[in-house]
Amino acid sequence: MTTTFSRSVSLLACGALALSLAACSSPAPEENEGAACDAYGEFATTVDDARASLSASSTIEEITAARDEVQQSYEKLQEALVEVNKDRDSLLEDAWADFDKAINDIDPTMTVPDAVASLQEEVAAIEAAKQGLDESLTCS
Repeated sequence: MTTTFSRSVSLLACGALALSLAACSSPAPEENEGAACDAYGEFATTVDDARASLSASSTIEEITAARDEVQQSYEKLQEALVEVNKDRDSLLEDAWADFDKAINDIDPTMTVPDAVASLQEEVAAIEAAKQGLDESLTCS
């Protein structure tokens, strides 16, 4: 009886630990980007709804309510965009660290062409991270 009880408690503890670890894990960048797209869609809809509902016959309460709805969707969008930007920054930071480490790890006896060839994967990762920033910054 005591063994069964101990096993049950152990299983419950393991299950609780697994759930708590799952709850603490960060969403994947794709999930954050999807959430930002959803938030943007909601924001666009609330702006359109506000524009359609505001007229010369609108009451102050209706105008305030429209503003509040747009504000709520704007705040959700801002939160989602912060997460997307954190993901992109993290990708660049990781790519830079890998590139820097790869350069520091080059065997001094390697030929220059071999050393350059050994860095292609790290350079590609930096390029991919840069592309993510290009998409979000609209720099020209």
